[in-house]
Amino acid sequence: MKLSKTLVFSFGIVTYNIVSALPSEGTSAGCQRVALNASTNIWQGYILHQSDPDYAQLISLAAGRIQDETLTQKALKVADAGTFLSIDNPQAFSKLERTLQESIPCNHIVGVTLQGMGLPEQGSYSDWPGYKMPIMPEEHKRVYVDPLASMISANPSTAFALIIEPFTLPAFIKHDGRNLSMLETIYHASIPYALESLGNLPNAILYLDAGHGGLLGWHQTLPLVASNISAVYKVANSPPQFRGIAINTHNYNAWDLSPGEFATTRETRNYAQNEQTYLRLLGTRLQQLGVPNNAIMDTSRNGIHGLREEWDRWCNVYGAGLGRFPGPNLQPGQQELDAFIWAKGPGYSDGSSDSVIGIYRKYCGGIDAHKPSPERGEWFQEYFETLVREAHPSVGV
Repeated sequence: MKLSKTLVFSFGIVTYNIVSALPSEGTSAGCQRVALNASTNIWQGYILHQSDPDYAQLISLAAGRIQDETLTQKALKVADAGTFLSIDNPQAFSKLERTLQESIPCNHIVGVTLQGMGLPEQGSYSDWPGYKMPIMPEEHKRVYVDPLASMISANPSTAFALIIEPFTLPAFIKHDGRNLSMLETIYHASIPYALESLGNLPNAILYLDAGHGGLLGWHQTLPLVASNISAVYKVANSPPQFRGIAINTHNYNAWDLSPGEFATTRETRNYAQNEQTYLRLLGTRLQQLGVPNNAIMDTSRNGIHGLREEWDRWCNVYGAGLGRFPGPNLQPGQQELDAFIWAKGPGYSDGSSDSVIGIYRKYCGGIDAHKPSPERGEWFQEYFETLVREAHPSVGV
């Protein structure tokens, strides 16, 4: 008989039950207990697992709709790449549970993006319908952090890589002025609890999201980014499994493009014309403050550059292509970057371009967005095909 334990948590007036296998029945049966060494680049020994249990089937269906045989084969290759799973609503825990019921190879690492604070992508409030504040720290703890910590603890033979709360740091550093102090207060209450709760689990390694250079690589913002990361890290008692930062999450910036995508525009006031420079500038400041400064970078759609009017155009950018497939960074002289990863599966829509039906975000209807686009999180067939067709490096078949 299969033993299990049930995690119960509430969101609003609805209660969700998650059935989690006990370690003796865990999906990594035969694997030893995992103890990740956060002082090393664990990506040299682990492969990013396909953490989204629905993604392979979506790829199969999408490939079946493609008429070009070569493009079909390239699309199918995308299913071989691992992605992180976003926990951006309570129901997403059921997806993670399904993943953990799979037979996960011992050298695979399950990627999870904790995205429960409810902030708009890229910190842009101007195109966020029905402006709202993020959830309060106690609710964030109860609905997101504690259930995730319990699930990781219940699977000690599985390795986890965590990205903590994308878009939260830019939300108040690059804010438009509304409720700035409240946003900052919430960040400094919620993030330390998440870091301490998750950063003491031996089978997890943590990266705190640090936005991207286009938003935060300016001379006036770099010190704020470093000081805020340092503050929450130290309030969390410098958790041993904290490895560093995540950059370019769900975004389009280049790693080492020179002189840079916006080097000939007014954006030259930005010191970080690529993510390599951003990591070097921010990483130096973090190191000076005694904070681990290694990083992972999302390359799920950054293969083509020069497509956007501005840095903060983040929604289904027209003509975008896949970037480097997930894997360890093997380039010499760039030890601070641990790995290239895909923070979400290519093909999921960033948001709807329909200003009448559904939730509309202005950048999704912008001149540099692929239209028409479905709601956020829904499958976007045409966009997926474009990402595969325009991939750089090209997808091998």
